[in-house]
Amino acid sequence: MRQLKNWPSLEIKTRQINDKIYGHIVLHHPLEKLVDSRAFQRLHLLKQTGLVYRVYPECEHSRFVHSLGTYELARQYMEQLRTRQAGWNRTKRSDEDSEEIENITSADVLCVCIAALFHDIGHGPFSHLFDGEYRKRLGKSWKHEDMSTRIIDYFFLENPRIRKIFEPYLGLDDATYRQNIVFIKELINSKDILSIRNIDGIEDLKQKENENRKSWSMKGRPIEKSFLYDIVSNAQSGHDVDKMDYLLRDSIASNVSINLNFNTIQRLIGTLRIVRDPNTGTLRIGYPSKCTNDIKAIGDARQELHSKVYQHKTVRGMELIMVDALVAASPYLEYQGSDRKYKLHEVFDDVEAFLQTSDFVEQEILNSTREELKPAKELIEKLLTRNIYKKINSREVSPLKAKNIDINNGNITLQQALDQITKRMLSRHEGHSEKFVVLARDLGKGLDAETHPVVRQIFYDDNADCGDEPPVGHYVDDEFVETNYPQTASKWEFFVLVDRSLDSQTQTMIGHSLNEAMAEISGDQHIIYLQGRTHQSSAVRILFTQYVNESNVVCK
Repeated sequence: MRQLKNWPSLEIKTRQINDKIYGHIVLHHPLEKLVDSRAFQRLHLLKQTGLVYRVYPECEHSRFVHSLGTYELARQYMEQLRTRQAGWNRTKRSDEDSEEIENITSADVLCVCIAALFHDIGHGPFSHLFDGEYRKRLGKSWKHEDMSTRIIDYFFLENPRIRKIFEPYLGLDDATYRQNIVFIKELINSKDILSIRNIDGIEDLKQKENENRKSWSMKGRPIEKSFLYDIVSNAQSGHDVDKMDYLLRDSIASNVSINLNFNTIQRLIGTLRIVRDPNTGTLRIGYPSKCTNDIKAIGDARQELHSKVYQHKTVRGMELIMVDALVAASPYLEYQGSDRKYKLHEVFDDVEAFLQTSDFVEQEILNSTREELKPAKELIEKLLTRNIYKKINSREVSPLKAKNIDINNGNITLQQALDQITKRMLSRHEGHSEKFVVLARDLGKGLDAETHPVVRQIFYDDNADCGDEPPVGHYVDDEFVETNYPQTASKWEFFVLVDRSLDSQTQTMIGHSLNEAMAEISGDQHIIYLQGRTHQSSAVRILFTQYVNESNVVCK
């Protein structure tokens, strides 16, 4: 019976790509066949942080370099896992059989690396703006992860040339090959792994794992390999190579300092192990207890960059204008698909049409002489001349005070609170309803509002001596959490943008009405006014908007 080829192969020359963060990225054959494709090269035309470059000019780096960086970290993760616990990785089939098998196979490694390369290939123009606010305006429900998985099928199942290249590594028979493609897609969109649950009343960890096997919904790999789903898109704690690369890369580009650096990431990679979860019995990626603060830095860095970069108030105002422009232009922008031409708002229906889109849509609109595109053109010219909306007032809600105004941990969600605030402000300023907008920022650390991601991360004892077998891990205890972290892991802010054409007195009145509306929904304005500033400035129409946390995240 023919065996799958080992990957990576030392017999085939590798490609080395210079990178400002990792020095050299090692691209093993046949991954260059994917990188050199038109679909992957398209990522050069998608800025990693959307419109952020208009506020932070050096944030012009692309999804291409981020995808390569995510791949490089995934490659290092898999290399470390195979070598650090080499004895565990090679085990006998049975006591009677001397033949050894690998717990982490070459196909496992290649699948994880492909998933890292392709995790963002489904992004549209201006990245999260396209599957965020633009999608919401269309009333659609798709996400970029959905398109990424469709493009993977397009590459590996529908393209005979690519399939022929990868079959020797991923499956000589159709069933094995398809299972590995399913695995790659699951690694990118791993939400279903949350079906794993804590098992109480059973001491034996293997029995706990067997109980979870009954509800294991992943098709690409069995529950014994659950740790592989922690690497590219970690739905359990949010600590994955995607987040590590974009936080580090975006921080450097924006020159906004965070508590995470290259050495921290290399330390985590150098000390990671496969550990057994004491609650579920399953295998997870774990780090030594001494790295607790390094793990904490990931969530903190995410919150910092969302506050200062991704959800910068000027960026948010610019995004409103760009969304308006795309909506206005959409009926007149067409892209060739597999069977016909698709309008911009239809491209998610066809992979080939979708792959024609990029940030260049802005230039398509600006360069057009069509009369129908004139309204969209005028909106984009506002961005170019910086004739944009500005903040006049903002109110931040402290994590410690969130319960007092019933947000997220109370009776209503942040979006519902935003809707109530907006409704009250509209009733006060009916004559200017097209001249101001109320926005909300949800500045989280990567999970829900109540949970710091570090409490979902599993650790192992620094001095544990368990040979090659996966040690039993542990979570940080309640005392540690109470001492080091606030009760909630998010902070929320409401702010108002107004149109420049409004006189200063009207701007001030609209700004003050935010205070009044928030006091009404809280029942006590002293709870709200932890931070707030009132300015006189600019913006346009009402749009209820809130970016959802990355488990989503904006700029995931």
